Amino acid sequence: MKLLNLDPLVKSVEKRVVVVNGKNHEIRTLNVEQFLQIVDESKSIVERAEKGEFTLADEVRLTRKVVGLAIPTMTEEEINKLDVSQIQAIAEFAKGNDVEGVEEVSSEETQEDPEGK
Repeated sequence: MKLLNLDPLVKSVEKRVVVVNGKNHEIRTLNVEQFLQIVDESKSIVERAEKGEFTLADEVRLTRKVVGLAIPTMTEEEINKLDVSQIQAIAEFAKGNDVEGVEEVSSEETQEDPEGK
């Protein structure tokens, strides 16, 4: 018998936490459905951009959606209060890219309040 145990794969993903207004929000990986949703919307935006119909507002709306899916502990109201540079930084960080302001911290420092409570 052969066994593929996916649990270690999930545990090996680097934990990423965003602090917004003093609250910790752990970034979740997107599931397949969420990923496909974002890909489909991105395709639509690319098609509109090719026609000259794409706006910065469209990009921000998609980024807001990505942030909402990646950080379910943030309310829509909290996300809407972010400025554009903050929401873009969160989206990049959620993709696994380090951005300005990223700090390397021990897991003990974030375990005290991993869900922003």
